Amino acid sequence: MAAATSASSSAASDALLAGLLAALCYANALHGSFVIDDGSAIRTNADLRPETPLRQLLFNDFWGRPIDSQTSVKSYRPLTVLSFRWNFALHGLRVEGYHAANVALHAVCTALVVALARRLLPAADARVGARVAAAVFAVHPVHTEAVASIVGRAELLCGASFFGCVLAHERAAAGGGRAIAAALALALAYVCAALATLAKETGLMALPVACALDVARALGG
Repeated sequence: MAAATSASSSAASDALLAGLLAALCYANALHGSFVIDDGSAIRTNADLRPETPLRQLLFNDFWGRPIDSQTSVKSYRPLTVLSFRWNFALHGLRVEGYHAANVALHAVCTALVVALARRLLPAADARVGARVAAAVFAVHPVHTEAVASIVGRAELLCGASFFGCVLAHERAAAGGGRAIAAALALALAYVCAALATLAKETGLMALPVACALDVARALGG
């Protein structure tokens, strides 16, 4: 019991430190402007305004156009638009709040990398491997557009939900005979997969990736 508690505390502290590193790395993005697609997705998007019924988010695309219209680009991301709407309700078009949410989400994704790496890597390498993986994820320049551009919120929400799906699926697979716990973890995996898909279309791959890990584990062992 003491060993399990110590391991859990270590994982939590590693996740916290990794998240702080991620936030620090992108702190300079907090005062950026609305650029390129941010204008269409936020400044002129009626779906963010309180006078627009919430249900419209289910029928419009990422830019606030009816999804079935000829001018729609068919980017269906209602969860991301909902997050923008919450930003707008809190502080209107003050750009700092939108950027702060993106930076916080990047920190969450990085913390989830710690948890996922510790679960997937061999026990002997898990702690160090998770720290290295999270540090690389936190500072890698490939994330710059997703974090610094406000419309990159779609990738961040999708990524967090995607990682959550895989983690929950892994927990369900390692249920250890506890049927109820495994069933709840699997249900959470489905919920996270749905959220990932509603954040960005690529979230549709969350469950297939989680199942592919099961297949790889079966073939390897």
